[in-house]
Order: sequence, then structure tokens, then C-alpha cells
Amino acid sequence: HEWVSREVRAVVGQGETVVDEFLIADCLLVDVALPARRTVLEVDGPSHFVALLPLSASAGGPRAAERRRLDGGSGLKRRLLRQLGWQVLSVTGEQWTRLRGGREQRDFLRRLLA
Repeated sequence: HEWVSREVRAVVGQGETVVDEFLIADCLLVDVALPARRTVLEVDGPSHFVALLPLSASAGGPRAAERRRLDGGSGLKRRLLRQLGWQVLSVTGEQWTRLRGGREQRDFLRRLLA
């Protein structure tokens, strides 16, 4: 998540604190935090998701983009963070690698953090 964190810093500038591996409530470790905004950004790789299986072969199953769901631990962590008053944002590794270079990545983060 260092590559995302670097671009977050470029987007928000030096006037705002950005913390990697930030511990909230002594038990929830988040990838990137903007404490003044009470916003966290989780960078989700493949291990944060579980595969959804089709109910039957004739059902055709969900489309490729819909075949994954956030795993239970990651979902619980986000619910807890929201209950503690934090805004939780997410970027998947897949989303990030589809963006072509720093400019597209920064534009994506500007929209996400707006």
C-alpha cells in the first residue's frame, strides 16, 4: 500500500497528516489514515476477497466483476471503523493497476477523497 500512500500525500499536500499503518482504538490497523478528516483508505489485494460460486450451472452465475465479495474479517473491520466515526474508503489492487501512471492515480484519489 506504500504506492497508494505516496500518491495520497501528493494529492493532499504537506499541510495534511497522512499516516501509514495507523492504529485505531488500540485494535484496528488501517493501511492509510487521514486523522484530521477521520478518513481511512484500505488497499485491498486479492486476499481481502472471497469467491462467490454460482447456485447452479444453469443459472449462469454472476458476471466476472461480481464474483468476489469482501471477506468477513475485512467487512467487520469496516463496520467497526464506521461505528467509531471513521469514513472508510477502499481501492483494490486491481483498480490501482488499471490506472496508467501517477496522473491517473492522483485524479482517482482526488475523486475518492472529495
